[in-house]
Amino acid sequence: MKRRRVIILKRMLIALVFSAVFSKDLKAMDQEEWKSEAEDTVSIELPTIEEPSPFDFILDPQRLITETDGAKYGSSTFETGATLFFENVDGDYDFSSRSDMLTITNKGTVPVEVTVTAWLDQIDNLCIAQNDFFEDEAASIYLALVDSSGYIQPLDEIGRASITEELHAVKGNAYDEYSFGFVGACNPNGNWMDLNVHPKITVIWQVTPVVNEEIVQEKQKEENEEQEEQKEAQEKQQETKEEQEERKETQEDRAEIQKKQEEPVKDERINE
Repeated sequence: MKRRRVIILKRMLIALVFSAVFSKDLKAMDQEEWKSEAEDTVSIELPTIEEPSPFDFILDPQRLITETDGAKYGSSTFETGATLFFENVDGDYDFSSRSDMLTITNKGTVPVEVTVTAWLDQIDNLCIAQNDFFEDEAASIYLALVDSSGYIQPLDEIGRASITEELHAVKGNAYDEYSFGFVGACNPNGNWMDLNVHPKITVIWQVTPVVNEEIVQEKQKEENEEQEEQKEAQEKQQETKEEQEERKETQEDRAEIQKKQEEPVKDERINE
């Protein structure tokens, strides 16, 4: 009997990077809040990553896990027929071909654009498939970004994918959310005998405020009008001050004239 060999690969590390083009000093935390130039509040609630990462995965091209009822993993349940497993906290299985989702929530008063990008490193001779309909014997893997809108974006031939979504501004207590994760599979017909790789997946998300030019122009107009009113008020205040000084000088001049007119009368009385 020919001995069967299966290589179970677990991604060793997920590199998590958060970048925001509108911030000078942002760290990975649950919520970031600041103000834009238009004084609108930008408040984004970001997902947190705990170990093990929801994007760690196991490859099982020969389906030995399901054939042995997951004996290696105790009482854990596995999705039937899957060849790639993410460990799940939510869902019908402990391990399935779909990862748990991470969620970004817009709690600000301006809409924001969210771009999620993912790519695989250290893939060596591992092929990247564009779908899970494997028709050859290549050692290939299918991974795709999926989101809460139902959109699926497979990693391309070089192992990269990106999704962009706009989140609306808060309305009352209603927040717009965007969730994303992965779905995957590997080729059960592939030749995995001599392949031993440890692919690393990197996920980054970028959040950018969406600027409404009409609103910005209107706010700029209001600011200009306010500045003009302040300028006019200052000018009026200066005019009032100058008028008061002129009246004061006029009164002083009159008092001086009256004083001079009274002095001769006093001298005549003294002579008499």
